Amino acid sequence: MDTNFQADELLLNDFFYIASLTTTENQLVARVFLNADHSIYEGHFPDRPITPGVCLVEIIKEIIMIASHKKLQLYQCNHIKFVQMVDPKKTPWIDISIQYGLQGRQIGASATVRKDEVIFCKFMGTFTIEAGQMGLN
Repeated sequence: MDTNFQADELLLNDFFYIASLTTTENQLVARVFLNADHSIYEGHFPDRPITPGVCLVEIIKEIIMIASHKKLQLYQCNHIKFVQMVDPKKTPWIDISIQYGLQGRQIGASATVRKDEVIFCKFMGTFTIEAGQMGLN
C-alpha cells in the first residue's frame, strides 16, 4: 500500500504516522502511532494530553484518502461516539478498522478506533470526493 499519496493531508506524518495499512475489498485496517509531542496536545490539554475527536475523524478520512487515492471532504456524520479518551502518552498507538464504499460522488464509511479490546471511537459518515476524483483505485 502506497502511504505516500499526497492529498493535502493535514495530520499524516506529523500528528500521526501509519505503521501498517492492510486493505481488502472495501475494508481497511491501520495501525497508527500518535505523536504525543505534537503542538495540538499543548492546548488539548497541557497537563493531560487527550487526542481531540476531530483529529480522530481526520485520521479516518486521511486513511481512506490514501487507500482510494482521492481527495475527500467530510460531508455528513451520521453517528459518532467517543467512548474513551485517547491519551497519546498512555496509548501511543491505535488500530483503526474502516468499512467503506463508493456511493456516487461520495464514500460512505464506518470506522472503529481501538487498542486491543478498548474501543475509543465509533464513526459512521459520508465523505464527498472532490471534483475530478471519481472512481476508486
